[in-house]
Amino acid sequence: MRKLVLTLAFGCLATALVHCVDDVSSQLEGSDVDASSVGDGSLLGTDDGSPPLDGSSTDSSTPIDASPPVVEDQCVGHTDCPKDISAANLRLWLRANIGVTCTADHVTTWADQSAAKDNATPGTHANGTVAQGPQCAKAKIAGHDVLSFTAPDEPDGGDAGMYTQYVDETLNVDLSFVNASSYTLFVVHRRASDVAAGLVGQDLTVVPSGGYHFSACLLPNPPHDAFFLSLEGSSDGARVLEWTHRCSYGLGSRDTYRPSHADLDEVVYSTTTGHELYTNGEKLYDGDGGTDDTTAVTTNTHQGIIGRAENRYRFDTRFRGDIAEIIGYNTALDASQRALVEAYLKRQWELDY
Repeated sequence: MRKLVLTLAFGCLATALVHCVDDVSSQLEGSDVDASSVGDGSLLGTDDGSPPLDGSSTDSSTPIDASPPVVEDQCVGHTDCPKDISAANLRLWLRANIGVTCTADHVTTWADQSAAKDNATPGTHANGTVAQGPQCAKAKIAGHDVLSFTAPDEPDGGDAGMYTQYVDETLNVDLSFVNASSYTLFVVHRRASDVAAGLVGQDLTVVPSGGYHFSACLLPNPPHDAFFLSLEGSSDGARVLEWTHRCSYGLGSRDTYRPSHADLDEVVYSTTTGHELYTNGEKLYDGDGGTDDTTAVTTNTHQGIIGRAENRYRFDTRFRGDIAEIIGYNTALDASQRALVEAYLKRQWELDY
């Protein structure tokens, strides 16, 4: 009888142990711990955090790197950086990923990376209006911060910035290197609207008319003498550039508005052969070699400006979108030199043309 009781007791104990192991195994299913190791002689770590007695680690997780991804500067390790191309002629180099100082989410200084050190800053216009500068760190292109210009439409639905009461998100910059000289200008930007927009140029002598600002080109014997690069609305599909005191302009047409895509505009001017206008590597305009085409902008006191210019209809308009980089040379780069700068800009901003 006693032998039977002991036999039954040991049987119950063995059954209980089996159920215990089964319970632990079922709880470990889907966890980081291999349930098959339970009962095989290895010992799990204790609740107080001490390591297992067999010397193994219980931490099977992968450390999480909370730092942001590293976005490489595409000038590093390459020989097609703007400072490597006709270095003595590099007069303006503004990069939105470097040298931007902000206050209250607006740009106060955009540092020129060229040897000229002509920084772009908000300025006061002739009518007393003070620009507040574009917005900082609001958008990115290819992982890099860019400068955002948010010019609203006018109350009547017209193009941005044609009324005198408009508050600028613009920057003043020295563009005097285009005066009486050959030059090359590159601008990487992303439009946020298909309305006409002034991208970069020289501040204009403007005349008010019916609440609008028009270029002084509309006046008899106009005193106007300025460079500008502007973008027309999508219905026009055009880039526009202007260069002489005769108020002439060159027009390069294509479908210019590509929502969410960054574009590269280039203006090349030679005092002997005239003007060329490129968008995303495609030539849109080749001057006719006439007097208006080959005549340089003469020395003037007009302040350079980013985010504002007139258009071919003589409206004084503002840019809406993001600007990533502006590069200016006081020489007409040849095709091979331009190709090198284009290659750098395509890598830096992941341009998809």
